[in-house]
Amino acid sequence: MNTTFRVVGIAMLACSSLNAVAALPQQTITTFSPTIASAGSVVTVNGAGFTGSTSAWIGSAHDATLKIVSDRQVQIAIPADAVTGKIAVLNALHSAFSTQALVITPPASTYPQQVIQSFKPTTGPRGTVIDLFGSGFSGTSQAWIGNVLTSSLKVINDGQAQLTVPSAANSGQIELLNPRHAAFSSAIFKVSTSTSPGGGTTGSSTGGTSGGTSGGTTAGTTGGT
Repeated sequence: MNTTFRVVGIAMLACSSLNAVAALPQQTITTFSPTIASAGSVVTVNGAGFTGSTSAWIGSAHDATLKIVSDRQVQIAIPADAVTGKIAVLNALHSAFSTQALVITPPASTYPQQVIQSFKPTTGPRGTVIDLFGSGFSGTSQAWIGNVLTSSLKVINDGQAQLTVPSAANSGQIELLNPRHAAFSSAIFKVSTSTSPGGGTTGSSTGGTSGGTSGGTTAGTTGGT
């Protein structure tokens, strides 16, 4: 009899565990803040279905500390090995990834001097996405085209970033800034106007403080302090 009870008890526990796993929800990440942080900081993530989540990733770092505040909110401590990347929250069945990457910055004392080596395209209308190549982009928090700030800066890694030409931009140098340094392109990005439906030529707006380039080749650039 005792053996029978033990077998039944084990079976009931197994069924209970399976039911608990099956009940784990699919998480959803809607927002998180801050969007730029350094190792040791805590990021608050909002969404749904966080109950039962057991781990969190930041980019390629899979050792972030997770604290469940409620089914709709978790807090994640950024580990020392974290690099810029998307946030993931995982349970035994599901995972959810943020659509936006969390930008990991170095401590303020070690912000690097950026160098913009090239960018492409070198000309295009407002709304164009520009790829920047160089070094020291980690920790960059602002980007300008000519005298217009763009809110679309995306740091992909230390050597690559993207920005979208804002609606008010005119032709000018590209500038990247972090809390300690700034880098300017030696060439300008030429903002062109859209070609009219009935034909005509494509014009360009002018501006900026440095010499420009022509054609569709990648523009060479330099860094600065």
